[in-house]
Amino acid sequence: MAPDSLACRVLKARYFKNDSILEARRGYDPSFTWRSLWGAKSLLMEGLRCRIGNGHQVSLWDDAWLQGEGMGRVPTFNLEAGLYLKVASIIDQEHGCWDIDAARELLTEDDVGRVLAIPISKRLPPDEMYWWPSKDGCYTVKSGYWMGRRGSVRAACFGDDENSCELWRDRFGWVLKNLGENDGGRFLAIAWAIWTIRNQRIFDESPPSPEVVITGFIKMVSEYRVYAQRVLGDSARGSSRPANSWSPPASGAIKINTDAYVPGNGVVGLGAVARDENGCIRWIWSRRVRARWDVEVAEAQAAIFGLEIAQEKGETAPMLECDALSLINALKCGASFRSAVGLCVDDINYLCNCFPNSSVSHVKRGGNAVAHLVARLCETVGDTIVMASDFPHAMSAIAELDLI
Repeated sequence: MAPDSLACRVLKARYFKNDSILEARRGYDPSFTWRSLWGAKSLLMEGLRCRIGNGHQVSLWDDAWLQGEGMGRVPTFNLEAGLYLKVASIIDQEHGCWDIDAARELLTEDDVGRVLAIPISKRLPPDEMYWWPSKDGCYTVKSGYWMGRRGSVRAACFGDDENSCELWRDRFGWVLKNLGENDGGRFLAIAWAIWTIRNQRIFDESPPSPEVVITGFIKMVSEYRVYAQRVLGDSARGSSRPANSWSPPASGAIKINTDAYVPGNGVVGLGAVARDENGCIRWIWSRRVRARWDVEVAEAQAAIFGLEIAQEKGETAPMLECDALSLINALKCGASFRSAVGLCVDDINYLCNCFPNSSVSHVKRGGNAVAHLVARLCETVGDTIVMASDFPHAMSAIAELDLI
């Protein structure tokens, strides 16, 4: 409902004149429209989270701002802390990052770990609300329907993450490559059968026997392979798509490849490497930070890191390239996301606009090997490695292989 619409203005004047709709009461003898909206309020409250910008508008204890499953609120209240503290109290406002020492004074270690999973922008924009079950942070009927029917965990499974198809395609490609044609086909048949059984258990009252379904799918795939070989011959095998390789930028420009290393122990490695039109490495920059970002956020932070270094180096026409397809698609579509990842996308767009000429592109992991090694260079949290010459032999060798 648009805020300036007649219906919204009438409802606000009567039911929540001095508050937001989330703080409004049901009231006495409400209209049918307001009763309907009120009935869906609990669903809305379950899916809404606060995206942290500067933290001045978000209550540390009362608002839902933590990521992950559950209600999103801090579960353990600190009796010695102030009742009306804001999230800004645990943010280093000068450097635009979390104040870990302040967070540990107020929160438990588990809660601090959840805080470290949230990215912070150095721009410290205003706080916003977002719908966490959807990828872009905007409410959709589909995600709202599944949340109402199956709960928050189900809603996350049935979200609008179309980019995950590419991720699963790469994973299945790796499995098929290592198992071979026959075992790979059997593996896909079993995976297909498991997914079918899962759907039948959720939506059907009397699901069939798993053994019967799996055996039937394996037989069907085997019979189809025989049929396709007889009818189509060698063309049934198809041809595998070659992996993308690194390509040099235009003359006078540099290409900045970035990558992130997420070992899963509360630290993240960020790496950036700049190369010219001849494929020669201009500089590499590696840093290890204390954070619990997921892979998507870590890749976005690595891109931010690379552009910041390019800005410090005085580059004028950087070409940002990484192997995170969902991130590149988000940057190219130009849409503004309200989710935590969307905050990182906004930072990347802001940095790109600081250059006279800049562009973004995607490359598969095989063409991003140098940046992958750079992200693993640092071994201690807080360390930064900068090189403009005498690069490690492994990196130089891989950079030369990219040109073959």
